[in-house]
Amino acid sequence: MEKYVAITGGIGSGKTLALGIIKKAGYKVFSADEVYRDMLRDADFVKKVCSETGVPPIYEGDRLAIDRKAISALVFSDGEFLKKLNSVTHPEIMMKMRSLAEKESGVVFAEVPLLFEGGFEDGFDFVIVLSRDEKARVKSAALRDGKREEDVEAVAKSQYDYGKLRPTDKITVINNDGDEKALAEKILSVAKSIGETA
Repeated sequence: MEKYVAITGGIGSGKTLALGIIKKAGYKVFSADEVYRDMLRDADFVKKVCSETGVPPIYEGDRLAIDRKAISALVFSDGEFLKKLNSVTHPEIMMKMRSLAEKESGVVFAEVPLLFEGGFEDGFDFVIVLSRDEKARVKSAALRDGKREEDVEAVAKSQYDYGKLRPTDKITVINNDGDEKALAEKILSVAKSIGETA
């Protein structure tokens, strides 16, 4: 791996779409959410999460699993619980994703939803931040997740304020204010320029 690049942004900003565009262009990509789903198949990881959050594990068939319903209920009702869950899971996810990325060559991209919230930005050579109008983000995420716009708006307001970020040598801000074609042109241009610095 020559360069490790994070893609981040608020809920509904287009992170997954951007990662798909980059993957289709032939770059190696990882998603924190997908890595987390894979890690949930590891009994030791499940035990650690359950032990440190106080939510008893359950069995799905013969496999030990996290009680997702119980955790979801606690996440929505208790902000401190979410912080505790994130403090347990996020460092593990980032380490796992990094170990997978290091087996690759060239420029590797990773979708990281809570990059700045977790303070993980220093683990990357470059950061691409997707910026999008809040109303558009809320509407998109509500439609995608089958949730009420008010609930998504509450999540959006609790997240890191990506609007305060300004471009630097390390951070590129992409305004995702058009269609998929426009986003593809912007993000592939950035990917190409990063590759040229490798």
